[in-house]
Amino acid sequence: MAASGPRGARIATGLAAVALAVAVAVHAGAEGGLVAATAAAGVLLIAGAVVLGRSPLVTWGLLGLAAAYAVTLAGEPGVDGASPLVATGLLLVAELGYWSVELAATAREEAAVAVRRLVALGALAAAALVLATFVLSATAVPLSSSTIWNAVGILAAAAVLALIARLARGQDDSTRRPEET
Repeated sequence: MAASGPRGARIATGLAAVALAVAVAVHAGAEGGLVAATAAAGVLLIAGAVVLGRSPLVTWGLLGLAAAYAVTLAGEPGVDGASPLVATGLLLVAELGYWSVELAATAREEAAVAVRRLVALGALAAAALVLATFVLSATAVPLSSSTIWNAVGILAAAAVLALIARLARGQDDSTRRPEET
C-alpha cells in the first residue's frame, strides 16, 4: 500500500465513524435539552478518539450516544421503528472508530486486508440490521397471539445474542498474535 494509503484509510474510517455518530445523535437528541447535550458529547468523544487515536474515547462516545438514545426511548410510548437503524449505526460507529484508532497506531495496512475487513463489516452491518428488524417485528406481535410467534421472537433474540457472543469472541481472536495461538 502506498504511503498515503494507511493515512487515507484512517481518515476515511474516522470520518465515517463521526458521520454515523452525528446521524445517531441527531435522531437521539431531536428534542433538545440534556439528551441533545449528551448525544453531542458522544459525537465529540468519537471525534476525539479518531483525532487523538485513543480507543477509550470511542467507548465513552458510544456510551454517550446510547444513553441519549435510551433516554429518548424512555419518554416515548411504543417502539421506535428506527431502532434497528440506530443499533446498526452504533455498531458501525464502534467498528469504524476502533478501526481508525487502530490505523493510528499501525505503520501500514495491506490493501487486501482492508478490503476483506470492509466487506466483512458490510456483511456484519447487514446481518445486524436484518436481525434487529426481525426482533423489532417480533416485539410488535402481541404475546397472546400464538405460541409459534413467541417461539420466533425467542429464536430471534437468541440469534442476536449468539451474534454478539460470536463477535466478542472474534475480537479476542483477532487481537492475538500468531505466536500466541
